[in-house]
Amino acid sequence: FSSDAVVELAAKGKYYDDVAITWACDDTTGAAAIADGKLTIVVPDKEVTVKVTATVVCGDVTETKTFETKLSKSITSIKDLLTLGAAQESYTAEKYIAGGIITEIQNDQYGNIVIKDENGDSILVYGTFIDGKKYGDFEGTKPVVGDYVVVVGVVGQYKGTAQMKNADITSIL
Repeated sequence: FSSDAVVELAAKGKYYDDVAITWACDDTTGAAAIADGKLTIVVPDKEVTVKVTATVVCGDVTETKTFETKLSKSITSIKDLLTLGAAQESYTAEKYIAGGIITEIQNDQYGNIVIKDENGDSILVYGTFIDGKKYGDFEGTKPVVGDYVVVVGVVGQYKGTAQMKNADITSIL
């Protein structure tokens, strides 16, 4: 996250009403807090890593999943990435950080995803990796449409369209 945000948190399963979900946040800096079913984020001046934990209960089974995300004002807006990418003849040597909600998964094997930021700007991320594995080869929980992700990758253009490429998904929320 690069700007303040409020994220609605699910209290029950998407497909099963008998699945209860509770949330906790480890932040002590005031950058992130959970109340009334919402995660409120106030991005601090210095980078902070926040862990948000979901506890899912269905009958006698309880599972937890922790999401780790960095809060930093150093995330580049998608609008700026589009401008930068359009100006490139090749891809940048430097990697850039972007964040947004997945609006489309164009390829399940390579993890070609489209993300949209809080300003409504979208960019194609061509090829994603999770924990060093190609999206399609990753055996854990993969991000899906509607998830907020933070990606780190190079920026350029392909056939006149700006995009990110070979990006690591560093956070899923």
